Parts: sequence; structure tokens; C-alpha cells
Amino acid sequence: ASSASDVELSPYSEKSGEYVNEDEADPGETMVDDSEIARAYYDSLTPDDLGSGWFNRNLETLATMVTVTNGARFRTSPRVYDNKTAASIPSDHPLRAIAKVLEDAPAGTVIRIYMFMLTDPFAIDMLIHYGGENPIQLILHYDEEQRNKKALRHFFKEYGAMAKRAFDQRIQLQWVVKDTANCSRYTQMHAKTIITDTFCLIGSYNLSCPARCASWEHLVALTTTDADKSEFDTLWGLLEKAKKDKSNKRKASVALGTNPYAKR
Repeated sequence: ASSASDVELSPYSEKSGEYVNEDEADPGETMVDDSEIARAYYDSLTPDDLGSGWFNRNLETLATMVTVTNGARFRTSPRVYDNKTAASIPSDHPLRAIAKVLEDAPAGTVIRIYMFMLTDPFAIDMLIHYGGENPIQLILHYDEEQRNKKALRHFFKEYGAMAKRAFDQRIQLQWVVKDTANCSRYTQMHAKTIITDTFCLIGSYNLSCPARCASWEHLVALTTTDADKSEFDTLWGLLEKAKKDKSNKRKASVALGTNPYAKR
């Protein structure tokens, strides 16, 4: 298991004002006089300065045009990829249903999410936005290709350090590890479920770009039960324990001199 702080940003270039690879920097470029002042300003911003806003303001209407009731069904099918606005997303689209349920979640309650993929910038922005109103606990699949981590790094690169700070402070992230009982190399967090105190959204819909525009997907809204929340909390606790056990084992191996990288 790992935390969101493990998602590291690329080096920051004060010349271009962007996160870039160090070998792409132009050492002969003249530095803008106010770059240090601008960087200091961005570094001083906190998630509270962001408030409940969106990084992409065109997504502000994502939770509109949709009504969620017990048993309501939402679907999407292959279509042209959306541009940067929410207007092109159909009213019965699963992403709109998710946004509506998050928006209507009782204030101060925990939002629980199981997810296989979190690679859609619309979805990352949405979680950060609603995480400012209700704390989010996210159990996310750890894929060997690190597509989830790469997508988060890309989002932070586009929107800067404040996006990463907002994500870290608003979203508690548990990467799924295979250190718990009965896991094998085939074990995955393949569930795609969003749980608030009011609704439990279950279906095939991933928080990915292909799910949003390139696939046939379904999502159904059910009334949340205590069992829905307790099952999530149990897995959350198991992953926390696995993370601590792994950390303690690593510390113990170093203390016993069994660290293969220790000086001999």
C-alpha cells in the first residue's frame, strides 16, 4: 500500500513555469524577472484558497441535468471524445450520476470509493472538487503499468503543485496490495463502486477516458446500507494493517542487518 504523497511531480522549471524534464531546460534562456515572485505565490496557495472550485471551470455543470433515485440506471456507449466542457456529456451518463451523488452527499460524511482505474482528468478534477466538502477514502488498483500513477502525475503537471496538495489533503488513498489473506498474482481491485451515506453506485463504469467515451458502460444507483459501508471499512483496515506490517518488516530487516543494500 502507498499514499498519495508517493505520486511525485517532475522537476519544476521556473523559466517556463511548467513541470518539465530537466534535460529539456534551456540553460541559455534569460530568466523572467518576476518568476521567483510568481513561483512563491503559487507555492503559497493552499486547497483552502481553491475552495470548492474546479481546476477546469467548464466542468461546473457536471452534476446538472441528472436525477438520481433508488434503482436509477445510467449508461454510455462509444461516441466522439468530449472536449473540455461538461456540456457534451449526455444527461444519463454515469459520470453525471457520480457527480450528482457526490454533490448531494450529506455534509461532513465520508465518501467511500473502490476503483480499478482513475485516469480521466474529468474524474480526478471531480474528486478533488467534492473532496473539499466531504472527505474521500479511495481504494485504488495498483496496476503494474502504473497507469493510475502516471495519470495523477500528468494532472499535477498540468495544474501545478496546488492540485497535488489539494489531492493529498482531500483524498485518502490506499493502493491495493496483495499482502492480505488469499490473494494471488491475479488479484485486482476490479470493483467500481461509489458509496455515500445516501446512494451506492455500482456498475462497470471506470473513472477512465475510455469508459467516458469509448466503451459501453452501465451504472445503477441503490440505497446505501450499513453493510456497504462496513465492508469497505473492513477492507480499508486490512490494507492499513498490510501497509504497517510491510513497513515494520522492512524496519526489522534493517535492524537485524538483513538489508541487502546495507553496508557490510
